[in-house]
Amino acid sequence: MIILGLDIGSTGCKCVAFTDSGTELCSAYKEYTHVPGNPNLNPTTLRDNVFGVVRECTAKLTNSRSVKAIAISSFGESFVTLNRNGEPIGDIIMYYVDSAGGDFSGVTGSFGAENIMEITRTKPDTMYSLAKMLPVIDRFGGNVWKFLQIVDYIAFCICGETVTDYSLATRTLLFDLAKLDWSDEILTAAGIRRELLPTPLKGGSVAGKITGDVAKTLGLPDSVQVVICGQDQITNALGSGVLRAGDAVDGNGTVECITPLFTNIPPLAFTRKNYVTVPYLDRGYATYAFGFTGGALLKWYRSAFGAGIKGAGGAFFYDYMDSMCPSVPTDTLVVPHFQGAGGTPDMVKDAKGIIWGLTLANDAFSVYRSLMEGLSFEMLINLQTLNEFSIRPKRIFAAGGGAKSQKWLQIKADIWNCEILPVLATEAGAQGAAIMAAAALNSEPVESVANRFVKHGEVVLPNAENVGIYAEKFEKYKTLREFSLSQCKDIR
Repeated sequence: MIILGLDIGSTGCKCVAFTDSGTELCSAYKEYTHVPGNPNLNPTTLRDNVFGVVRECTAKLTNSRSVKAIAISSFGESFVTLNRNGEPIGDIIMYYVDSAGGDFSGVTGSFGAENIMEITRTKPDTMYSLAKMLPVIDRFGGNVWKFLQIVDYIAFCICGETVTDYSLATRTLLFDLAKLDWSDEILTAAGIRRELLPTPLKGGSVAGKITGDVAKTLGLPDSVQVVICGQDQITNALGSGVLRAGDAVDGNGTVECITPLFTNIPPLAFTRKNYVTVPYLDRGYATYAFGFTGGALLKWYRSAFGAGIKGAGGAFFYDYMDSMCPSVPTDTLVVPHFQGAGGTPDMVKDAKGIIWGLTLANDAFSVYRSLMEGLSFEMLINLQTLNEFSIRPKRIFAAGGGAKSQKWLQIKADIWNCEILPVLATEAGAQGAAIMAAAALNSEPVESVANRFVKHGEVVLPNAENVGIYAEKFEKYKTLREFSLSQCKDIR
């Protein structure tokens, strides 16, 4: 049996073929073509690119007739609006575009932000779907048939069903976490009819079977099942081995996000700090502790200064910088708010980055290490905040591009004072989706499937001497960070 794990990102999509024993067979990736100056995404462009990577991946298989399922995950918040003919209306408004109308503040004001947080366990913000649905309803009115998030839309294009999973439903600001259903109270306050939304299902549920026409288009048998797997952070966690309370994954790509698993819904004070509470299969709940400036900071450094660093050309820049940067803690402090502070626990959009402590003794390589240290200190702020709510990861898996850096993994182990286990899968999100699909199709516990799929590298242990040095440096970091935030207009 072969499963296609489909991971749909905000800039591109990838498809990875797995056997149900966990062997990766082949993959394909394609970036979307955006219209210059338009941050949003055309739904047809998205669908065509997704279908294209599925076709490309399928064409690499020796036996495409063995494909039994397409398992889909994606980024959250953004959605496709469909008319009564099932056709898209307008572009996909990306989650990072602040396009909310006055109706959103009116709803949150009249219904009450505290009441919304109590029901959804999500702090109201314009990034969530509700803020962008209201202007669409004002503009198109009765012509709106369905709002579908990205997984939902692609599943609809493949099998014709309109369903969503719990993790994506939480990103709308319309989902009652306790009832695992849409909140009638918030829907009424917002003036949104329930029938405009898809049916919520547990992540890893079978949405339906591929239609005959799509099967021909994709080069697949017409028996293929479509499995909805939810938001990419959830599938990334599962694909990294997060299976029990005390597990967490540090997903380090452009954005860095630690996703821990825990058993009980935290108090409302947790939500006020911008931490969401998301159903994690049937194993409890997860949250997203994240910063917008993750690997993006190292990419900026490469773009701004990398051209002048001898030996660090092309794709070898990060490997070269790792080999050349110091192996001991630096004296420099970096507050990595180069794209504002947050998402968690502080959301201060006009915060600025700081590089403090530079002297004539610094070179390009010591500054590079200090950037990795600063990013790791910022995530320690998150880990300590989570600890206040009894969420204490005992082991942290490392996935994404940052997990390839042995130097950065050691820095994290030293600053966080915990063991780090690198994930060997190149695409943990697609692997997590495939795990969900295999469990559903085989009626098998997800844990036994994950144990076949997930492989980890050698554990990275904290260096006791560096742990002590970083503990002192972290106290200075917190002082500098608080001073920096106190200078912002957009403060708390």
